[in-house]
Amino acid sequence: MTATPADSLPAPPRRPGALDKIAVAAAALYVLGVIVATVIMERYVDRWWPATVLAFAPRWPLPFLALPVGLLAVMRRRFLWTGLVVVAGLLAAGPYMGLCLPFPRHQAEGSGKTLRVATYNIQQRDIHDPFVERVVRDLDADVLLLVECRSDPAGRLELYNRHVATVFGLCLFSRLPMLDSQARDPKDAWERNGSGAILRATLEADGQPFTVVGLHLATVRDGLQALRWQRFAGVPEMEKNAELRRWESEIARTFSDDAQGPLLVMGDLNMPVESDIYRRYWSDFVNAFDECGFGYAHTKHTRWFGVRIDHILMNAGFRCEDVAVLDREGSDHSPLTATLTLRGPD
Repeated sequence: MTATPADSLPAPPRRPGALDKIAVAAAALYVLGVIVATVIMERYVDRWWPATVLAFAPRWPLPFLALPVGLLAVMRRRFLWTGLVVVAGLLAAGPYMGLCLPFPRHQAEGSGKTLRVATYNIQQRDIHDPFVERVVRDLDADVLLLVECRSDPAGRLELYNRHVATVFGLCLFSRLPMLDSQARDPKDAWERNGSGAILRATLEADGQPFTVVGLHLATVRDGLQALRWQRFAGVPEMEKNAELRRWESEIARTFSDDAQGPLLVMGDLNMPVESDIYRRYWSDFVNAFDECGFGYAHTKHTRWFGVRIDHILMNAGFRCEDVAVLDREGSDHSPLTATLTLRGPD
C-alpha cells in the first residue's frame, strides 16, 4: 500500500476562533435587533412609551451599524451571516427609518383643477412679519397653511393678495375664493396643556367647493422631557401626554368628518405615520408623501436627526401628482408642498 504524502492530505477544518464567534454573535444580535426594532416601530408607537421614545429618537444609527458588523462577518468569511446583515441593514434603512417609495394606491380620476398646497410651521412668526410675506410669495401655493403664525385679532382678512383665515396660531392663505371658515374652541385642550388648534374652511376651485382642515395638535415634547428629567418617575406624565394627543386627534377627526365632498387635512400633527394615534384616526386618508413621495420627508429637525410629523392628507376627492419637502429657513420645520388634482364632480 502506497503511503499518501502528508502535504497532499486535506487540511483539517479550521476551528472557530474568538473573532469568529464575535462576528457570528454580533451579526445575530444585529439581525435580531433590527427585526425587534422594526416591529416595535410599526406596532407600538404611542401604545408603549419606550416605542414612542424610539420613534422620536435618532433612527440613523441602526442602519449604519450594518457596516462594521457586516465587515467583520466578511473578514471572518461568515458569508451567510454577511448576507443576513445586509438584508437587516436594508430593513433598517427602509421600513424602520420610514423610507417612502412612490407606489400610488389612490385611484381617483384627476379630471379637475390642479392645485398647489403647502403647510409650514414658521415657529411663532407674526402674520405681518416680512418673513411671512416672503414665504407666501416664494411657496406660491393656491392653499397655504402656516402653523405657529400669530395674528391678533383672529378672523378673516385680505393679505398678500390672498384670502386669509386666522385663528389660534393657524393662518390659512388661499388664492381661491374662501366661502366660509370656522374653528373649534380649544379651551378644553388648553386646560389639559394641549394645543387643539383646528381650523376648517370651505374653498372653491372653478365653481367646485372643497374643504381644508388645518391642524396643530399637541406635541410629545412634554412627555419626553418628563422622562429626561425624572427618569422612570416621568412615565406617568409620558402616558398622560399620549392620552392627551389621542384625545386631540379624536376631536380633530370628528371636526373634519363634518365636511362634505373633497377634503384636505394638513398641518403639524406632531406624530409620525408609525404612531398608533395616526393609524387609528388618520390612516384612512391618503398621505400625500406616502402616495407620491420618495425619501424620508423629515419635516421637523433637531441638531442630530429629523422626524416626519407634518402631513398633507386627502380623501378620494383628490389625486396626488407631486410632493416635496423644501429647504427650511428661520424655523426648525421644513415646508411640505404637494401638487394635487381635484377630482371633477360626478
